[in-house]
Order: sequence, then C-alpha cells, then structure tokens
Amino acid sequence: MDDLTSLINRVQNGEIDAFTPIVEKFQDMVVGYAYAILGDFHKAEDAAQDAFIVAFLNLDIDPRAS
Repeated sequence: MDDLTSLINRVQNGEIDAFTPIVEKFQDMVVGYAYAILGDFHKAEDAAQDAFIVAFLNLDIDPRAS
C-alpha cells in the first residue's frame, strides 16, 4: 500500500506519469468488476476508463507543481 500512496503523492506533486502504474495495477480488477455488473466487455472497458479518469481528476494535483 505504501507504493500506492507514494504513486498518488507523486501524481499530486505533478509527476503525471506516475498514474500509469496505478492504472496497470488495477485495470484488470476494474474491468472485471464492471463486466460483472454490465455483462458487456466493451462497455466494461469504457466504464473502467471513465473510472480512472474520474480518479485522476480527483487527485487534487497541485497546480504549482511542474
């Protein structure tokens, strides 16, 4: 969990590329969960992508970070 916390902190401090390993770590689980609910793989992929976008936008990235 410390790795996840570290990645989130890095993203919040402007290191946007640190979000990629977060997506890679959770994408299969998120798509699988969405598929279980939606029953359609393509819709599940879209829902997962939307979920990651919402997560990213809610990380409160420091606008002063470079």
